[in-house]
Amino acid sequence: MRRNAQHSRTETRSIQRSVQILLTVCGIVFLLAGLVLAASGASVSSAVGSVSDRLDDAQQPADDGGDTADSDSVGDGDATTDGVGGTANETEETDSTDSTDTQADETDSTNSDGSNETTTDESHVLTAVVESQNGDVIDNATVTVDPGSASNVSKSVDENGETEFVLEDGEYAVTANADGYKTTEKPVQVDGTDQTITLTLEQQTQADSDTDDSDGTHTLAVTVKDENGTVVENATVEVAEDALLFGSNEKETKEVNDDGEATFELEDGEYTVTANADGYTFAEPKPRPVTIDGGDESITLTLESKDG
Repeated sequence: MRRNAQHSRTETRSIQRSVQILLTVCGIVFLLAGLVLAASGASVSSAVGSVSDRLDDAQQPADDGGDTADSDSVGDGDATTDGVGGTANETEETDSTDSTDTQADETDSTNSDGSNETTTDESHVLTAVVESQNGDVIDNATVTVDPGSASNVSKSVDENGETEFVLEDGEYAVTANADGYKTTEKPVQVDGTDQTITLTLEQQTQADSDTDDSDGTHTLAVTVKDENGTVVENATVEVAEDALLFGSNEKETKEVNDDGEATFELEDGEYTVTANADGYTFAEPKPRPVTIDGGDESITLTLESKDG
């Protein structure tokens, strides 16, 4: 009885082991089958993609050719259908282009005749520098450019005595003036490049300036020097009108400038002029008589050094 039971258990265990082995083998088989299928699927997908790409490449030239043919046929059809209309459209486009070119030419012409000062192709910068005879900057000067055929252009100089003008090629008259200086003019030729010019102003005296004769006055310029002919810079000049009987004797006194000169605006008449300075005596035996009669006058008075 016991032998039968043991034999039965042995058979049961044997069957269980066989089943386990079978299941293990089946699992391995299924795993290998899955790997094979996966590899086969990738290959198939790649093959399908390659075939699809080849089909697209093969169809592309045909499509392009078809499009070209269609495009050509449509173009030909339009040309045939439109006839003169197509030519008219092309003519209109040509006219539009010509009109644009004409406008561009007109713009160039406008720039070339000097109406547009910002044009840089045919315009150049003229820099004017204003200075005195001593080379000092004159910062209160005004510079005027006269083109001859158009209106003048005037500009004030900066603190460096400079100002700039944008000018086209041509001939110009450039004038500079400032208070206390004589006006000077200089011809300038602008020809293809920028350039700089220097305008030198000479200090002006009342004797040099034109006076208005309508008020009946004229300029008397008096220069004071010592016995050696050297300018006396600290001198004072007095001009007195000759007094008539019971008349007034009006006087006017001025100090000389750095050039030893003093100027007076006088009416026609008889005057006496004297000069004095510290350290000097008036060399004239008496006041110097001067007659103003319809014009400017200029005289020199001599002082003698007291030490001499």
